[in-house]
Amino acid sequence: MKKQEWQSYLSNDIVRLIMEKLHWKDKFVSSLVCKSWKQVLDEIQEQDIEEYLPWVMCFDWDKKSDDGGNTFNFKLCDPNKQKSYNIVKEHPERHLFLDAKLHASRCGWLLFSKHIYDHNIIFFFYSPFTNQIIKFPELEDCDYGGGKASFSLDPTFQDCMVIFLSTDLEKLIIKTCCIGDKFRKIFDFNREYVGRLILDVAYAGEFFYCLFSDKRLGAFNIKQQEWKVFPGHLPDYSDSLCVALNGDVIIPYKLLSSSSNFSNFHLQRQFLRFDSSEEKLINEDYEVMEKQVMFLGCKYFLGCKYLVGSPTSFLVPAAGNARESAGKVFNFNCYTPRIACCSFMFNSFSSGPAEVYDWILEDDKLPKIWIHPPKAPEDVEGHLNNPSQIPQFCAS
Repeated sequence: MKKQEWQSYLSNDIVRLIMEKLHWKDKFVSSLVCKSWKQVLDEIQEQDIEEYLPWVMCFDWDKKSDDGGNTFNFKLCDPNKQKSYNIVKEHPERHLFLDAKLHASRCGWLLFSKHIYDHNIIFFFYSPFTNQIIKFPELEDCDYGGGKASFSLDPTFQDCMVIFLSTDLEKLIIKTCCIGDKFRKIFDFNREYVGRLILDVAYAGEFFYCLFSDKRLGAFNIKQQEWKVFPGHLPDYSDSLCVALNGDVIIPYKLLSSSSNFSNFHLQRQFLRFDSSEEKLINEDYEVMEKQVMFLGCKYFLGCKYLVGSPTSFLVPAAGNARESAGKVFNFNCYTPRIACCSFMFNSFSSGPAEVYDWILEDDKLPKIWIHPPKAPEDVEGHLNNPSQIPQFCAS
């Protein structure tokens, strides 16, 4: 068959489907075949380059090796290429991850804390894509158990700030740190915070928002170095998490709804947005939320002694490779290893398969966490397949 003949059997739609699954170098080589294939590549570049879907990390920090030793073992799952990378490595800093507490994910980085001794803890960032670790100085005199933390920017930037909030029977303590600085106490507030637990911390705009167990919301302004608790309480059925959206913070909650004849009741998800300019909570329009995709982590991993505290949760825009998941919620199931999916307009029985993540093996018993997409996803595969940077990587 002549070159012109077999090209004619492949429509541009089929060529596009093939090209979208190729690495950038292979895309470029394919585009040289003919003019129409070059046009397909140009369309792909213009329309759908950015990756918004988070990766999934399955992990075991204390896996037994064949020789009886301990190894650093985890698997990274790329939803864009539907490809996983198995990593087995004796990392020199492996001890850091044992019993470490995960707090947040941003730009491909994870923020952990680990109890050292007495009331001292250490914070560190880890990028599973590049194998980098960034440590902070020890943080002294902290109530580690109930503390929550988050961070503002990519930790490779000097302006990246980490905030740690904790409560005890008498006070709320806030400490912040920028890369290269020592932790410094910012706020020590007595009496009013007796008995409150911190449920979640999220960064949005210029604020770190803090959600308390008594359904109150507070915020720390990083520029003005001010702390404030806002009036009013959240609904009783609000989720114990808050996520950022366009500079504000979103708090999901569930509303009991019924059919027209009251024969059927179900829980419907609603969304409160805290408007930072007006300093008040408002119901967010579904038209706005349906242009987002929500990823929720399971609060508890059964049988897992390596992850303590809440895993990562966040919103991503329904753009790029997340476009077809618009208006959906993906979450880890606490009782089975599968990832579930439902729409924002869900009822309590509407959960279904996770679609873009259903290729991840359901029989994988390792704990799983969402990782916010890396800042430059086009460079990730090069790092993962480069043994000089991270030994013993293999794609499966």
